[in-house]
Amino acid sequence: VSNFLEAILIANRDSLSIKSFDSVVSELYKNKNELFCRIMTRWFIKGDRTLCNAVREVVQYRYRPEKKMQMEAISEELPSKKMVHIVFLARKAIGFLFNAPATAISIVISLFAFVEEEETKKELTKLIFDPLMINYPGYINEYIDNNYNGLIDEAQSACDTAKAEFDQYIENLKSTGKIPELHPPQTHKDTYRRHFTKEMTDAMNEAEKESVLLSLVSKSVLLYGRTSISYVYDPNDKPHRNEMQLHKHGTEIEFPRVQNIDPFGLDYMLRVFRSEKFK
Repeated sequence: VSNFLEAILIANRDSLSIKSFDSVVSELYKNKNELFCRIMTRWFIKGDRTLCNAVREVVQYRYRPEKKMQMEAISEELPSKKMVHIVFLARKAIGFLFNAPATAISIVISLFAFVEEEETKKELTKLIFDPLMINYPGYINEYIDNNYNGLIDEAQSACDTAKAEFDQYIENLKSTGKIPELHPPQTHKDTYRRHFTKEMTDAMNEAEKESVLLSLVSKSVLLYGRTSISYVYDPNDKPHRNEMQLHKHGTEIEFPRVQNIDPFGLDYMLRVFRSEKFK
């Protein structure tokens, strides 16, 4: 099945996406610990952009930051345990799954089980620190804290090193004092917030167009208040007042720190990770 899927995606790379096979995506998502981890390892090692994008699309299937999907590399799908293949896979995972940091870090951490060279451990540790921990300290530290006891010694040591380097990085930032270029005026902040709000609103509207639920129910906007009031009519057309108390609902999303400092450098690095191939 995976060979057929791979062949059809490559043959129709300009006109077909794995999202067209909704039932297949759903099965891969449900069987991520077996089939999908194997496919992810194989396709990232191949380095074909179409296949790597397909992995990202499956990860993003019903993705929510709080869900923090975790995966691991499968050793049988690696051409070798040498540094070139281990680091290549780690960079591909970061490049294509950068917006799902908990998933990316879980793949990188899983590679320590196959490492045979000390230099490879150092390179993986560097990747944990930069770009993952520098950009997503909250998500990455939470992953490490929740899984630390279950990690092998090499992975624990790498996490400890990355944490120490991040603490030093923050101290170095503080020691520079106030840099005016990193503190834009309030008018610039307000302009960016309006721009970002518009982008989020447009994205939400596009997502709502595909919502099955919203196509079945009516939508209303409450400007203020703590209670929603509606009327239900009985068979005799007599209205009955129905009150529903409103409750708070929220979620947290961590944005890449470097995006505000060096967006072009971050974008270039991720593009390099995605574009790399074996000769």
